[in-house]
Amino acid sequence: MEKGSFNDSTVDVAERTKGFAPRAALAALVLGIAAIPLWMLSYVWIPFRFAGYETETVWSVVIASEIGAMITGLLAIILGVVSRRYTQRGGGESRRATLAIKLGVGVWICLVVFNLIGIVFFT
Repeated sequence: MEKGSFNDSTVDVAERTKGFAPRAALAALVLGIAAIPLWMLSYVWIPFRFAGYETETVWSVVIASEIGAMITGLLAIILGVVSRRYTQRGGGESRRATLAIKLGVGVWICLVVFNLIGIVFFT
C-alpha cells in the first residue's frame, strides 16, 4: 500500500452490507412479531387445567412454545441491533430494527416475569 492511499476495506464493507440491513431489519421485525403468539401459546395450559384435560401433550406444547418464543425474541434482538449498525438513523429500516428490538425485549420480559410470578405464587 502506498503512502497516503485510501484504505478500500471500509468502502467494500459498506458496499457489501448495503442490501443486508433492510433484509435484516425486516427479518428482525418478523421474528419479533412471531415471538408474541409463541409467548401467548405458552399459556394454553390454563383452559386445559380448568377443564381437567391437562396432559403431557399440553405441557409439551407449552415448553416448545416458550423455547420458541425465547429463541425468536433473542434473534429479533440480535438482528435488530446488527441491522441498526448498518442503517441510517431515522430511516425506515432503523425504525423497523428498533421496533424489533422492543418486541424481542418485551417478549423476554413477559416470559421471565410471568414465569417468576408463577413459580413464586403457584408452587
